[in-house]
Amino acid sequence: MIKRESSQFKKAADSAAQANLICTLVENYPNKLSEDEVSVFAALIKKLTSDTSQFFCHEILKNETE
Repeated sequence: MIKRESSQFKKAADSAAQANLICTLVENYPNKLSEDEVSVFAALIKKLTSDTSQFFCHEILKNETE
């Protein structure tokens, strides 16, 4: 694995960990969050998981074509 790929894997892992942390906060404190906070968290989770999903789908496709 080249350094660039390693960095991309680390970024994807960091994004997944951040999304997991946000989900844990929402799960543990559902009644303490405002609607605006839930909306912001949802948008952030979407961004984090979308980037991660795109990266892994690209890697899977790349590996299947090699």
